[in-house]
Amino acid sequence: MTGAPGLCIATLGPGATNLATGVGCAYLDRSPMIAITCNLNTDQLGRRIQMWIDHHALFQPITKATRRLAPGRIGEMMTQAIRTALSEPKGPVHLDLPEDVALAPTNEPLPAALPPARSAP
Repeated sequence: MTGAPGLCIATLGPGATNLATGVGCAYLDRSPMIAITCNLNTDQLGRRIQMWIDHHALFQPITKATRRLAPGRIGEMMTQAIRTALSEPKGPVHLDLPEDVALAPTNEPLPAALPPARSAP
């Protein structure tokens, strides 16, 4: 309604699978959304550890894009995700945030804010 994408955040494993229902609804409704899941440290991804599932395989069929956030590129990737969510047809974008990336120090510059979406007359 506002033209801004919705935002939801979940933990790994069961948190991500619970989030998938709402993300799937947003996909079918063509509602822009940014869905962020946290995940294991990058060096542990893909290992058979309790609670780990492949978030990209889960969200790929119900999002416009699914990406892993990378150090030094968070701002750029967020901007791309918002643009993708707001481009036609609108819909959800999934971003996966490994724990080591979330906790890493950074001095990354913030990208310029996107201009607000215009409402249809």
